[in-house]
Amino acid sequence: MGGSHILPVIYHLLMTTSCNMADSLAEKGYTCTFIDPVPDHLCCLKCNLVARELVHTSCCGESYCHACISGTLEQHHPCPACQEKSFTVLVLQKYSKQIKSLQAYCSMKEKGCEWTGSVAMLDGHLDPEQGNCSYIDIQCPLQCSQAVPKNELEHHTTQLCTQRPHACQHCGFKATYKEVVDVHLPECKYVPVQCPNFCGVTCDREDLELHLKICRLEEVACRFSGVGCEDRFLREEEEKHMQLNNQCHLDKTADTLVQVNQQLQHEVQELKTEMASLNHNKQEQEQKFQEQEKKLLEQERKIQEQGLKLQEQEQKVQELEWKLQMQAQEIKEQYQKLQNLEQRVQELEHGSVAKEKTIQDRLSAKHKEQDCKLTNQERKLREMEQKLRELDQKREKSPPPRPLRGLPTYRLKHTKNTFPPNFSCR
Repeated sequence: MGGSHILPVIYHLLMTTSCNMADSLAEKGYTCTFIDPVPDHLCCLKCNLVARELVHTSCCGESYCHACISGTLEQHHPCPACQEKSFTVLVLQKYSKQIKSLQAYCSMKEKGCEWTGSVAMLDGHLDPEQGNCSYIDIQCPLQCSQAVPKNELEHHTTQLCTQRPHACQHCGFKATYKEVVDVHLPECKYVPVQCPNFCGVTCDREDLELHLKICRLEEVACRFSGVGCEDRFLREEEEKHMQLNNQCHLDKTADTLVQVNQQLQHEVQELKTEMASLNHNKQEQEQKFQEQEKKLLEQERKIQEQGLKLQEQEQKVQELEWKLQMQAQEIKEQYQKLQNLEQRVQELEHGSVAKEKTIQDRLSAKHKEQDCKLTNQERKLREMEQKLRELDQKREKSPPPRPLRGLPTYRLKHTKNTFPPNFSCR
């Protein structure tokens, strides 16, 4: 181990360096067969194969594949050979070049590959895309989850793969081979099928049902099964059956007709009974309807009478309102007179004492007279307001008038505080 030939590379136990050598050292030793014997110092002590990315331990110098020894380093285990607890690994370039120059057979030699060459060329030879090994297994590009040799891939994708494109030979439906065979063909209506009665006829699946309706070997029931014949026979034997059982069919038909006739008579009698009951109910309903109609007419007559009374009450209300308006006018005039008198009194206050006394006596008398009149007017007003409230209550409780059938209707136009021109409240 000369110093000039050694390129030490120390890998940290926790693999925290930015050097990404794990991908290139992921595989273990070479599994191919070598043409010449390989020296022991080029073999991995752990997997006993020619080392891929050969490294030596710093403690005892034993040879390992980097993939084999990296697990020991990461888990802080001692050296497998000398049990040294702390050690590193070294990459020796001269041994790596020696391994790359070894002559070997292809890894697929057992399958028939005759290639030989150096280890440095082996990976390129086995490359699935750019390599020239025809025996290496390649994953099917149609995603059928099978790996096939490279030289058989074309045959597999065109003849054997279940995911290859395929078309139904009967209708042209296109899908994968698996979908066409497992899903479409069992339902394809154009697939030729044989008659299940083995009559020798082959037809499309969609025409099978029509064929069974005329197939001579189809089992059918007798035409007179509705009258009691339970025999079943092949369609080609139907005529023979009809000839042999003609009288029997006629007898069963006659018996069935008698039974049907009796049943129909019984149903007719039940219908007549039900009809009579319905007619009786109809008459009762008509009688009730007539009674209800009479009551309705009576109610309408009463409503009309109430309407006429309501109209009379409204007319009286209008008269009372007119009187109330006139009395209010009179009260207003009396009040105006009273104000005039008071003004006159104020004017006379500047006169003599005698005249003042006389005027005061007269005014007192006038005041008493006016107070008496006002009291009477207020009492009359309260009485008229009480009557108006009673009339309003009666009008709210009574329903709106409905016109009598065949009689003209009159509507009293109510206008507040208005009366006919010829009306007088005096």
